[in-house]
Amino acid sequence: MEVRAVALASLQPGPGQTLWDIGAATGSVSIEAARMARLNRVFAVEKNPSRYSSLLRNLERFGVSGVQAVCARASEAIGAFPDPDRVFIGGSGDDLDMVLESVAQRLLPGGRVVQTVVLLQTLEKVSAFWKDRDFEVSIVQLQVNRSVPTGSGLRLEALNPVFIVSAWRRC
Repeated sequence: MEVRAVALASLQPGPGQTLWDIGAATGSVSIEAARMARLNRVFAVEKNPSRYSSLLRNLERFGVSGVQAVCARASEAIGAFPDPDRVFIGGSGDDLDMVLESVAQRLLPGGRVVQTVVLLQTLEKVSAFWKDRDFEVSIVQLQVNRSVPTGSGLRLEALNPVFIVSAWRRC
């Protein structure tokens, strides 16, 4: 929830925009963005069949229309999508290089890309990719601690840190 909130704030979705959600998992970013911003179209791509099934159930559960869910590798799906105003990359597996190239070429003027990253090697790769293409880059490390009961009190338990990388074209 905390990572999703910061990712959505960084994404800055707006009315009438087209969003690609790559590595959509259960659809939380697609669903929240569609509900809060009155987006024109949302394309959620998830290659894992069980997560894709969860995505479809969540779209129905939350009554979200306007989200086109696709079970496929990102590299196989995004070629058929209209150019995006916003792109969220929650995962891309072996498709990362191709996904980043496609997003960089097709992102509409004023567009933003937000990616969540957990591995330091991926962080270096992603930040270098955008800097080499005349994009501004912002990186936030989010460290969340949640309360857990212990005896008669509460203590905080740390979750793994997540990097949120935002990129947009230099003006």
